[in-house]
Amino acid sequence: MAQGAYVLHRRPYLDDAALAELLLEDDSRAGAVVRGMAAKKSHKRAAMQPFVLLELTLAGQGDLKNARSIEVKSPHSLAGNALYAGFYVNELILRLVPRGADTDGLFRLYQQTLLALATGEVEPVLRRFELSLCHRLGYGVDLWRDTQGQPLNPQGRYQLVAEEGLLADVKGPYPGQALLAMAQDHWQDEGTRRTAKLFCRALLAPMLGDKPLKSRELFRLAGGVQ
Repeated sequence: MAQGAYVLHRRPYLDDAALAELLLEDDSRAGAVVRGMAAKKSHKRAAMQPFVLLELTLAGQGDLKNARSIEVKSPHSLAGNALYAGFYVNELILRLVPRGADTDGLFRLYQQTLLALATGEVEPVLRRFELSLCHRLGYGVDLWRDTQGQPLNPQGRYQLVAEEGLLADVKGPYPGQALLAMAQDHWQDEGTRRTAKLFCRALLAPMLGDKPLKSRELFRLAGGVQ
């Protein structure tokens, strides 16, 4: 049965094929072999690009499928910093969501993120995506209450404790006011943006491990603010 899909990553595979990592409409991730990619004018080669909404069918058993009946449903419109940010979003999904895993609401979150990147400021969109992805993966943090169940104090400071949440700490790196602004999806204040960037880095670090993100380096070299 045909379903919507996005290409997260693609690389050559055998003589005339590509190995594509896909995000599917059913909120899962899949690896697929796409044949007929060698010809320069191949419609598959033109279609299998990042950020393009596709409709395709997957056949086969096991971890690696065969992609067939590929059609473009909607092209992408990312450019500049938004394009680099899109590659970062793709790499996060590849690193954190294994093949075959169903992550509730991920496909819709991804679509909303691409649309927001194309039409808005990059930094708030990335922070919103990072926080939402962590929540869907079971690593979300309550930005309203601390580890003792107390409401966050706008004048207080907090530290992030892995698998527990926010601990009140007068020497903590995260101001309560900024954390509450993040919880309310308010990104106008520059201090909130700085706090959110540090907070999301710390939140993602245990899941990403020591291997650096390639897209983050590309973004830095391009002069972005990821």
